Amino acid sequence: MDEKDFQLGATELKGGLYVHQLISLEAFVSQGVVDDTDNNLNQAVGLGYGVGARFESPSRRGTKAFILLGFRRTSLS
Repeated sequence: MDEKDFQLGATELKGGLYVHQLISLEAFVSQGVVDDTDNNLNQAVGLGYGVGARFESPSRRGTKAFILLGFRRTSLS
């Protein structure tokens, strides 16, 4: 099968709360908004959701680094 190139889009809503000064818990949900077709093959992004723990570094000159560890699931159709 030839390589296909799909251009898909989704919108996402994310929320969270800090449980410590540098640690937060996050949850997010997304929904596809742009479908695409390539050589009569249709591709769409469905519902997506996930949770994560965000670990931040202390602020240094107005910037922070962070690592997000978690789980995400997105359905494609």
